[in-house]
Amino acid sequence: MKWFGLTLLCILCWSTTDLFYKKGSELTDKLSHLKIMVWLGIIMAIAAVLLLPLSEMQMSPIGLIIYYREYIPMAALYVAALMCGTVGARYLDASVASPLENVDGAVAAVILLVYFAATGRLGEGARITPWNVSSIFFVTAGVILLGVQEHRMASSERNVPEIQRKHPLGALAFIFPILYTLVDAGAMVFDSVVLAGGDEAFMGQFDLLICESLLFALAGVLSWLYMLTVKKTVYDPFRKDELVKCGAALTETTGNVFYAMATVAGPLLTPAVTTGYCGLTILGARLFLKERLTGWQYLCLALVLIGILLSALSEIAAG
Repeated sequence: MKWFGLTLLCILCWSTTDLFYKKGSELTDKLSHLKIMVWLGIIMAIAAVLLLPLSEMQMSPIGLIIYYREYIPMAALYVAALMCGTVGARYLDASVASPLENVDGAVAAVILLVYFAATGRLGEGARITPWNVSSIFFVTAGVILLGVQEHRMASSERNVPEIQRKHPLGALAFIFPILYTLVDAGAMVFDSVVLAGGDEAFMGQFDLLICESLLFALAGVLSWLYMLTVKKTVYDPFRKDELVKCGAALTETTGNVFYAMATVAGPLLTPAVTTGYCGLTILGARLFLKERLTGWQYLCLALVLIGILLSALSEIAAG
């Protein structure tokens, strides 16, 4: 059960990350997502240097990018997913966004189930079970009802000054966590496929981490340059009030290391189990961010969480 312990550490890191993302995302700051990307670039660049001695191929950073060039577009999905997530953090409470984004593990698990079955690497567990169907029903119902609630709350703020509105986009804000879910599910599938098989893996876990870290470093540089040249904003990431974004980058990076290590040991189960971290995010948002949701929102979130739990239990039972 080595993969399970590593997955739990990943869950602790990423649930904390969600809180940092929300804390570092002001609704009035239209560049907050780019500023977070700058910090992710800084921390991931440091991680790449620290992990380089552990590289399975023992190549230079540029050498790794060239050697794995056919995998780089898929590895970049992780960067794209986080960009969507950090934009969504501006418009949605962490208690709402995190469960919606956590559906990624369930989506990835279903895709992986089909992939491993199609390639003859899975037995009878590949069949669709009533748990899978129930999971899809609960998640879909919860997301739709959450969207209805978000639209109603946005409508009730029509006469409120724009700067004071908490739900300016209404249900449209859901496009960001939904995009995160779809893109990150693809990233999770890629991680599991290339890391599965031990010595037969397409890519070593540390090589994957280094390549992803280098992509984040590039995204951080491009984000900083974009703010400087297009938005005419000189961003200083080391200001005291910006250090919360450093916390987000640290926990995101650490969680990613634990996730890659867990995926090597449990390529099918790890994505499913990581979906559980949204529960800790909701608790943390209540305790530390003082988020207050309506009873209807909690009911909708309960439906999503039930769906996520059913999916995770289904994959664990199949594994």
